[in-house]
Amino acid sequence: MTKTYFENLQDIVLSHLNNAQKSVKVAVAWVNFPLYETVFMSLRNRGIKVKVIVNDDVRNRRYQESIQRLETQGIKIKFLRSAGLMHHKFCIIDKRRVLLGSFNWTLSANQRHYEDLTITDEAAAVNPCLEEFKALWTLSEQDLRVLKSPIRCEGCGEPIVNILLMEEDGPYNTKVDVLRACACRQEIVDTDYYDISLFQNYLGALDDFQDRQWRAEARKDMLRLRQIAEERDYFLATYFSSFTRTSRLGCPIIHAVGVRAQRWITKEDEEFYYKILWKERNTASYIEDEYEEL
Repeated sequence: MTKTYFENLQDIVLSHLNNAQKSVKVAVAWVNFPLYETVFMSLRNRGIKVKVIVNDDVRNRRYQESIQRLETQGIKIKFLRSAGLMHHKFCIIDKRRVLLGSFNWTLSANQRHYEDLTITDEAAAVNPCLEEFKALWTLSEQDLRVLKSPIRCEGCGEPIVNILLMEEDGPYNTKVDVLRACACRQEIVDTDYYDISLFQNYLGALDDFQDRQWRAEARKDMLRLRQIAEERDYFLATYFSSFTRTSRLGCPIIHAVGVRAQRWITKEDEEFYYKILWKERNTASYIEDEYEEL
């Protein structure tokens, strides 16, 4: 269900916050912390996890006393300063519902401005917000800058990217290579080995999604087919980002994850290439969907 509001927005936000059961994730550019301190404290006292990301500027820093009280009670707050403003206005409740729109959590937004607030439990809206929040929470400000403005090759002038390539290596290992690529050069710069489950968990989940898609296609259930695709994309994003943001194999950043794939050019002739499965935040404009095999 999706509904959009234009009046009494602060009361609506507070009502939904008070109904949270497990977690609240806030990414709102400007928050009047004294206004929301009571509800944040109440959530924390009920054992609900609260994380807040705001833009790092004087408008938010002026509430330092309120922020310190919240942090003392275990509420996690991140001030984000990167290449531009942290300009989001969304809040995810229980990983199942998202509040988003133009509305900042401030007095002026509530009393003076014309603002909008949409609330939805549609996975197509909730999951991307979960991915974005995770990226902003786990990536450093330097990471975000490098992803938005990547280092460029002196030869071709194109971005230099680090692509993690996975493959099964025997019954016990997942082999992980780092392919460093630009428009004029590709090379494997590092190799490491992990438990076979790293690769098999991906394959198992992919098989499960494929089976579910086939069943939906057999029923001609296009809505369910789209939902399964969204669930698959969210799984891949969560699975790969959790690994690459902690296991960088000596690289400052991992831009994407891929696997070795093949396709038939003719009945007798096949071609191998690197298929990209997932791209890190801010890389879609310069990461290709596939790369030539070395």
